[in-house]
Amino acid sequence: MRILKTLGLLLLLAVVIIGTVMVTRTFMLLPAGEARVLKSAALDETEVRRIGENLAAAIRYETISRDLNTAPDDAAFKGFHKFLEDTYPNAHRVMEKEVVSDYSLMYRWPAAEGASKKPIALLAHMDVVPVPEYGLKDWKHPPFHGVIDADGVLWGRGALDDKGILISLMEAAERMAASGFTPDRDIYFLFGHDEELGGDNGAVKMAEILKARGVQLAWAMDEGSAMTDGIVPGIKSPVALVSLGEKGSVTLKFSAEDEGGHSSAPKEFTAASLAAKAGVAVMDNPYEPILDEHLEEFLFAIAPEQPFINRLMIANLWLTRPLMEAELAKSPTVAASCAPPRRSP
Repeated sequence: MRILKTLGLLLLLAVVIIGTVMVTRTFMLLPAGEARVLKSAALDETEVRRIGENLAAAIRYETISRDLNTAPDDAAFKGFHKFLEDTYPNAHRVMEKEVVSDYSLMYRWPAAEGASKKPIALLAHMDVVPVPEYGLKDWKHPPFHGVIDADGVLWGRGALDDKGILISLMEAAERMAASGFTPDRDIYFLFGHDEELGGDNGAVKMAEILKARGVQLAWAMDEGSAMTDGIVPGIKSPVALVSLGEKGSVTLKFSAEDEGGHSSAPKEFTAASLAAKAGVAVMDNPYEPILDEHLEEFLFAIAPEQPFINRLMIANLWLTRPLMEAELAKSPTVAASCAPPRRSP
């Protein structure tokens, strides 16, 4: 009994010590923070409406990437090029324009004379994915009509992915060019035409051109996640979800063969059921999510505004990592951001 009592006291002491360490780490590493408010740019209603109309007009150009075997719609893409020229004359006055692979656009805004900073690149893409005929009935407004409804909501294919970003970049360039701004480094605007198909003829070709010219960028900014509000549990502030990379994709095709038979004497399995089982086996064996260094940095960044128990878990990943990985994996969106196990080459 004395031994059990001693072991019990030691266990209690260990729990107290671990608990004290965890709480101390929480307050030292992740003190509580205040929720923050995102302030929108001070634009009058007329200006906001004008920008919205420009995006709506951009959506009306059916710059669709259908598949690798279908050529881009020449009229749609070149019409969109002309639209940009007509809508943003000041930006086009100060920037050098180059058409790559017939449809991609590469702009260079030259730096002021004597500037020595490395250039930067701002990326977007003109193309959008197609809308299948059977899906048209689900659209509140036709996908390429660029409708702005009575509530000020803009409807259309590409409003977010990715003409919204492209038009935002051009609006900023137009405004700054009109004000007489001259950058202290070269600024590249790179607008691909086939991003939805992989970008082999757009982004890849532009990258090859820049490399051949010896252009080394300080940094580049492309689409990736969004400024969100209310999407991260426990956070009252807006959160900018910064994407650092993108996973690849894989397409699997299953086929099976079996002897024929008759429905009057069904067997235990058929070729179809064998192929179906293969698909189920893949779905039942996903990568185990891993809380890698990038997701860890994200958690530490948002932790100060989390409730205490969440901060406690994040500050003590040395102990809570398996529990955190299991909890994060419950969300398909978060689980998709968890890195799969690293494989040897």
